[in-house]
Amino acid sequence: MATDLRILSIRIDDQGNSVDWTKLQEVIVQKTQRNKIFFKTSHLEKSYSNITLKQRLQPQHQPKKLYSQPPKIGKDKYEDLMSLNESVLPVVRVSEYVDFYKSLPH
Repeated sequence: MATDLRILSIRIDDQGNSVDWTKLQEVIVQKTQRNKIFFKTSHLEKSYSNITLKQRLQPQHQPKKLYSQPPKIGKDKYEDLMSLNESVLPVVRVSEYVDFYKSLPH
């Protein structure tokens, strides 16, 4: 997240003071203000300085498909699934599900 928001590239806080990330003593991130980081460089400071993070629009990472088409199942597995649909007391009774099992590539 820090690299996505480029937090460490920020060198100036909202008050115009320079920020030395190695000297931060206390850091607060509030749920109500997600785009701000509040910090102190000394425990003796009374108030927090803050940095406003810029919202960068990044395209959502779209994973590529693992298979270009559905993988085939073995003949024995297919026949076993069909036996669930076609026995005297079928385990799978809903026609939509039966059609799904019948359409599996084998």
